[in-house]
Amino acid sequence: MRTSTTIFASLSLLAGLVSAQDVEIQPDFQGVMTGGICCGPTPCPDPSGQCAKAKLTPYCCGPFFNNRKKTKNTKGGCDPFTTTFPVGRLVKTFPSTLQDCRSNGVPGFVGCV
Repeated sequence: MRTSTTIFASLSLLAGLVSAQDVEIQPDFQGVMTGGICCGPTPCPDPSGQCAKAKLTPYCCGPFFNNRKKTKNTKGGCDPFTTTFPVGRLVKTFPSTLQDCRSNGVPGFVGCV
């Protein structure tokens, strides 16, 4: 319960950080998700070891799908998140312990890619 509350609170803070930009970008989801997700550029720690057990690499991912449509005011895909979650990755699973992480100081969740 505490871990999921921590992740929810962290992702809620992320929404505020993203909205501090010129154009407000709302998260696509709350919590954790599999599929095409915007993630950090480099692997992150996975203390649970669950990504390694699945022969996958852990990345810090944000609450944004990597197939976001370009609009008049925002770039598409993961392009709006150049300093935090700039790379679209196929998240296959995530640690069952719901670990949180940070990408350039912004909270996210550990996704196994």
